[in-house]
Amino acid sequence: MLLEPTINYSFEYDLKQRGKNEYMVPKNTLTTYIAKQVHYQLDNLFNGNVELGEQMNKFLNDNWKEIDREIGLKLAEAAGEIVSALLTNFFAKVPFAEFFED
Repeated sequence: MLLEPTINYSFEYDLKQRGKNEYMVPKNTLTTYIAKQVHYQLDNLFNGNVELGEQMNKFLNDNWKEIDREIGLKLAEAAGEIVSALLTNFFAKVPFAEFFED
């Protein structure tokens, strides 16, 4: 369980002329992630050995910062790639001028 996670996604963009319109093309994306705390509760580990399962959960929870530094960053990067794909597709269809009212 993530407690108070924050994921920020930012990007720069170029404008590409296509026909009569300009379209945004995202570039230089950056995804950052931080969580106040992570709590692990994995069940049915080690073929149901409760004692080993409890020890593993204790280890994970005692070391959540180190684990999150490795795993959390990779998950945030994957989320950033999904957002990039969605935005790239959206921006390719909606002209830049339509983002602003006259």
